[in-house]
Amino acid sequence: MDPPEVWHTQVEPDEEVDSKLECSICFTSYDNVFKTPKVLTCSHTFCLECVARLVAARPPETPSDKVLCPFCRRPTPIPQEGAPALRTSQELLSTLPPHLQHEEPVWIEGNKLCYKQQADSSPDSSQSDMCICVDIGLSKKETPPVETPRTGIRQQRLEQRNHHFSIIGSTQFLETKADIVTI
Repeated sequence: MDPPEVWHTQVEPDEEVDSKLECSICFTSYDNVFKTPKVLTCSHTFCLECVARLVAARPPETPSDKVLCPFCRRPTPIPQEGAPALRTSQELLSTLPPHLQHEEPVWIEGNKLCYKQQADSSPDSSQSDMCICVDIGLSKKETPPVETPRTGIRQQRLEQRNHHFSIIGSTQFLETKADIVTI
């Protein structure tokens, strides 16, 4: 009996994905609403949503009117109107499909990016205007974890493991006296 034949095919991609057309933080394609390409002072470009999240999550030691670039750490002043008021990369916007080349107005309301989507203007349309908002704040509340017998044991093992490491600064280990415990 002959072994079964196996056929292999390789499909070539139809087109190369241009990495300049996506945010290098979230890897989502740019658009003209929440994913509008925004340029920081250092010339690095990220989508509006990611920049707004960076502003919302900036470390306490960072001045409140600046955000640090996640690549080069250079500060960028944030306008009073927030991240939507940062300069938009017209160069990147112009590479999008024609219907996405006009930047739509987006504003910040609390911890949300908001956009008013216009209803269809045809006379037979029953749709009305709609406001779409994206949460950009730190939505997870800082609550202490509930300790169960299992998490208590896990915490003890972590503490025991960490006790066996002598640390200089934050990156050098002097000696290791124990194997890492599987938890």
